[in-house]
Amino acid sequence: MKKSNFTIKGTAMILMLLLVPVLFYGQDNNKEQSTSFSRHWYISLNGGISQFWGDVQTQQPWEKISDDKFMGGIAIGHQFSPVLGLRGNVQYGSVYSLKENEAAVDYEMEASPLLDYSIQATISLVNLFADYNPERKLDFYGFAGLGFSNWETEWRNKNTGGVNGHNGNEEGTDGLFNLTTEGYIPAGAGLSYKLNDTFTLGLEQLWNGVNTDILDAKAGGFDYDIYSNTRLNLKINVGQFGGLGKMVRNFDQVDYNVEPEVVERHGDKVEFTFSGNIPENYFSSNAAMKLKPKVVYQEESKGLEPVFLRGEDVSGDGKIITSDGGTFSKDYSYRFKEGMEDAEIKIESMAFLPKGNPVNEDATDSNIKENYKAEVLPERKLADGTIITGQRIVFEPSKVSNKAMEKANSPEYGLLAKHGYEKETIISDKATVYFKINLAYLNWRLPLNVNRNAKEDVDKLKQFLDKGWKIKNIEMNAWASPEGPVDFNSELSKDRAETGMEILEGLFDELDRDLEDVTVDKQSKGEDWNGFMEAVEKSDIEDKDIILNVVRSQPDLKKREQEIRNMSVVYKEVEEKILPPLRRVEMKVNSYEPKHSDEEMAQMAMDDAESLEKNELLYAATLHDDIDKKLEIYNKAKELFPECARAYNNAGHIYMMKGEYDKAETDLQKAENIAPKHGGVLNNLGIIKGIEGNWDEAEEYFTKAKEQGVNTSYYMGVLNIANGKYDKALQQMKRKDCDYNVALAQLVSGDTDKAVSTLECIPESAEKHYLMAVAGARQDNKDMAFDNLVKAVKADSSYKEKAKTDKEFIDYFDMPDFKSLVE
Repeated sequence: MKKSNFTIKGTAMILMLLLVPVLFYGQDNNKEQSTSFSRHWYISLNGGISQFWGDVQTQQPWEKISDDKFMGGIAIGHQFSPVLGLRGNVQYGSVYSLKENEAAVDYEMEASPLLDYSIQATISLVNLFADYNPERKLDFYGFAGLGFSNWETEWRNKNTGGVNGHNGNEEGTDGLFNLTTEGYIPAGAGLSYKLNDTFTLGLEQLWNGVNTDILDAKAGGFDYDIYSNTRLNLKINVGQFGGLGKMVRNFDQVDYNVEPEVVERHGDKVEFTFSGNIPENYFSSNAAMKLKPKVVYQEESKGLEPVFLRGEDVSGDGKIITSDGGTFSKDYSYRFKEGMEDAEIKIESMAFLPKGNPVNEDATDSNIKENYKAEVLPERKLADGTIITGQRIVFEPSKVSNKAMEKANSPEYGLLAKHGYEKETIISDKATVYFKINLAYLNWRLPLNVNRNAKEDVDKLKQFLDKGWKIKNIEMNAWASPEGPVDFNSELSKDRAETGMEILEGLFDELDRDLEDVTVDKQSKGEDWNGFMEAVEKSDIEDKDIILNVVRSQPDLKKREQEIRNMSVVYKEVEEKILPPLRRVEMKVNSYEPKHSDEEMAQMAMDDAESLEKNELLYAATLHDDIDKKLEIYNKAKELFPECARAYNNAGHIYMMKGEYDKAETDLQKAENIAPKHGGVLNNLGIIKGIEGNWDEAEEYFTKAKEQGVNTSYYMGVLNIANGKYDKALQQMKRKDCDYNVALAQLVSGDTDKAVSTLECIPESAEKHYLMAVAGARQDNKDMAFDNLVKAVKADSSYKEKAKTDKEFIDYFDMPDFKSLVE
């Protein structure tokens, strides 16, 4: 007998080398497999005809049919992935062959019994080259492996029945049941048809190459004998062992839902509801599930709080799911991070057997895997994210409203500092002349007139009149001191007023001016009790409080005067110090300060700014409609008056209106350094910070501006849009129409129709058309969405990249028109 060169040890080593990569690939591939596939075990029953090729055979396959023997067996396998599987196979039966017409002698061989067992790797060629489809019925697959074949064989003369050779069932044979044992390589292909989720019917052609040429008990000729098996098989899917098989196998029947389907950022939070429906007869009573949503974005993943489900026989945390099925729901809220605008919400699922232990909602995946039988179920995508439309607020005044320029000096669109210039300035000069008690004629030598320089005051009044300024009016007021009869004092004050008029007329005559062209408001005030009270309060009279109480408590003037006279000691001081200055006439001339005309000032600001005062120069800027000329004048004001915060603020404001935000911020910060509590400066800096996207700093500036009396409700409303407080934002901006940010608040709060109406009347801009495109997508108006998206991209090409990942347009992502637009 020819000795085999294939040892059992060598066979085992080759078998290990074959199986290791299969097992590794099978386990790794399971992580990436289709969401409808689940690993499973199966049992396969098979049987069919066998044929032999070796030294004792001359027939073609079809000639052997009448002599074919039967082989049948069983296989137990595990399908790791849609492509790869592994099975252990045992076959039992016999083979027969005939060799005819050799020296008129026919030979035959028969191996019976023939027992082989092997481990085989299977590969689905259909799933290898095509996407896995759980609904696909037909599969074509190949297989190969290593194993051992055991037999007892006779090589006989068919004519005489004489035995020429025998192999197996001999004393000293090392094989099973004293049979001859050799390693063999099974390989072949099969075609299967899935009847349902449990049963699959197949046809296989198996070739077994034995590592010897003595299977037919005849050495020589063929180096390696081969026998084949053409067989039918019935594969039975038995699922996972340990109570999880049905749950793993039917996992695709579990229905998960997320509301909304595309999650949206509101303020700094994203909220959604995760729910599910477990079908009837799915959940094993002794099993549990852990469902863990996660947000996947860029190269990061944010895990969310898991949901635990448990069967009827399991205690602990989580919702109980009975054999009738059930539902679950959980609300989620998480903080938005940059990058999440292009995110997916996925669910990681794990089924496990708690083994009588209660389910703990704090259990980690590693804890469960270490302590229990567990199966990681296929990952699923739940929702897309994240819509960030609520963050598309706009601070640029020129883009916010079509009224931004005409209302440029307002908190909403930027504040100009007041120029401080008065187009009409009243300059006044006054002279006072005093009289002796009960008299109304002029006496320059009267001590009071001498001591109080009355003559010099009248001369100064004359000099003031000599300037020739236009007189607005002259106020002439005359009084009497409050002693003596009231009627007498009333007439006395009139006479003193007339004396004042005579003085005034004399001045006008000396200056050759006509007093008749001037309005003189001449008033006789009578007794000056108010002056009396004020003088007493300011005096150092010891009993002044008594005098004041008498005046306040006695309404009758005669009695009031008499009571004061009765206080003889006190009255002497009153008579000497308080009463004389009250006997007087005051002459006050109010004149208009000469001014340049607006036309003159506008031109001087351009040609001769140095000749203008600070307030005049700031005012002159307002006389020009051309924004560049305004800026030129404000810049001149900065040079001439470097400590003028108003000049820097107004220049910064103009730069802001022109869209030159860096220059605007530079000037506004200088203004803030000079006047840190100027409300207009603080408001304008808030707008600049908003334009830059520094919303926290913007809010700080608006808060400070509000403390200085600026109405910042509009931009506080704008920031509330970004904070997700849409109703509050609309309330704060309620007096605005045709405004971009109002339209944005209306859109994100759900009033799309009103938002479109508002947008239609604001200035043309990329921002406007992009928001209109979003509104079109929300209204399922493709034409409106695409038309406005084209306009937005044409105005600002950066909107290509924004639209490419903006989940507002998710329904258009696969459309060729959309792809060509954003590429």
